[in-house]
Amino acid sequence: MIKKLIALDVRTYRAQLKWAIPIYLLLQISALVLKGLNIPSLGGFAHVIAIIATVLLIPIALLLGLINYYRSLYTNQAYLTHTLPATPGQHYLGKLFSGFILYVTATIATLIGVIIAVLAWGLADGSGFQAVATMFRLIGSWPDLITITPVVGWSFAVIIWLLIYLNSYAVYSFCISLGMGRRLSRYGVGGPFLVYLIYYIANQVIGLAAFVFIPLSLRISYVSGAIQSKIVTVMPIRQLWRVGFTDQMNNMGFEEGIDYLGGHIDFGLGIFVLMIAFIIFSYFFTKRQLGRVNLR
Repeated sequence: MIKKLIALDVRTYRAQLKWAIPIYLLLQISALVLKGLNIPSLGGFAHVIAIIATVLLIPIALLLGLINYYRSLYTNQAYLTHTLPATPGQHYLGKLFSGFILYVTATIATLIGVIIAVLAWGLADGSGFQAVATMFRLIGSWPDLITITPVVGWSFAVIIWLLIYLNSYAVYSFCISLGMGRRLSRYGVGGPFLVYLIYYIANQVIGLAAFVFIPLSLRISYVSGAIQSKIVTVMPIRQLWRVGFTDQMNNMGFEEGIDYLGGHIDFGLGIFVLMIAFIIFSYFFTKRQLGRVNLR
């Protein structure tokens, strides 16, 4: 049943994007040709518009997932959705996986857009495909800058990429399901907005506490002119408490600032622990809320 639910959502996304995809491709081709030929003003304008379109792809994909979740489960379309022989968990997972397909597609399109933007810039200044090769070389070398293996570095990047989607889905499914519950549904779309506002404020406070108090940190050190990093089970608040909450580092260089902090700086990873905990909580809570939907 989950496959059928995913297929229905993918069909909806395809209908919504039938004009957006050709327009995006046209923007990219225009930027490549006009910027690549170094046409004054027009080339630069087309290049900027194409870059803006590329930057907006992933946010738009997440927004479409939110709209589809709301419309198909809580508006007039919900009557048809809830007549399907599917459990609340299947509805939740169907929306999760179909939204992820859109997220992956948007990510691939974003990468293609970045390559085209760099290629257009390279053609304009005479470096051509060498600019793209340089970009890939720089991207591929970032784990070496913080002295971690490529496997660890790219695994971490993929985990962050996955968490961005999972947390976004957890947040909007939670806010919509609670905001459209029995007590807040009379406010219409204002119910989810109210829940999100409360969630946002609470998340800032709890997130800050998790950042400084949960004993899990990424420790960055500067040794012999090289940046080194490792994960340690230390609360970042200990370092802040030791050096004091001052603004003395404002006029310091990077190496001097690291020495002032004791040879290293700890970045709290507790926010990721909080994020994973909320994703798990949102799954069980939202699934229960979907089971209580009453459209009569």
